[in-house]
Amino acid sequence: YEHPLRTTNYLLEAKSMLANRRTLLLEALVETDQSIMQQKIESIRGETLMLQAKVADARRSFLGEKKMFDPLQDQMKVLENQQDEVLVLIQSGSTIAATNLLMDVRRNPEMRLRAQLDGMVDVSRGFAEGLMHSAQKTMRNTLLNTGWIIGLAILLFVFIAMKLARSITVPLQALRFSILGIADGKLETVVPYQDIRNELG
Repeated sequence: YEHPLRTTNYLLEAKSMLANRRTLLLEALVETDQSIMQQKIESIRGETLMLQAKVADARRSFLGEKKMFDPLQDQMKVLENQQDEVLVLIQSGSTIAATNLLMDVRRNPEMRLRAQLDGMVDVSRGFAEGLMHSAQKTMRNTLLNTGWIIGLAILLFVFIAMKLARSITVPLQALRFSILGIADGKLETVVPYQDIRNELG
């Protein structure tokens, strides 16, 4: 289960990084101090790189069709392009144009990316649940088969033990009756198993 759960975790981390990136963008948008703004811009770029890395990690760890991640990665490129435009506008002091670009719902790759991440999280969780269900079913079947085998082995052991016990007790009982007959004075009593070359004979 490790890979599907790891994929889900990577995707959830990517969603968190996307939210952090958005917060940093909004903070950079209202920042008046150029040095702090520059630090925030560097943090935005770093957060975007980590976001890309998490999506790449999720793709690598995903056990299903890797091409399911293609739209997600395409949307990441659109997000980067928009981010570069916004950062250029912020650095040039055009905060209104940067705000308009960020708030433009039609061109908002972040919303699409968030929706795609949510969809991939659902797919990954479904995949993990399917694997877990399959593993539990296999475990149940294995335990059931093992139970049958152990039960049959116990029955076979009991059957062999009873046969062995009867092979010893029946001749001993016959010898006992013969000895009791001889003890009662019936000297013509036949003593069985004299021709057998073992402990009974």
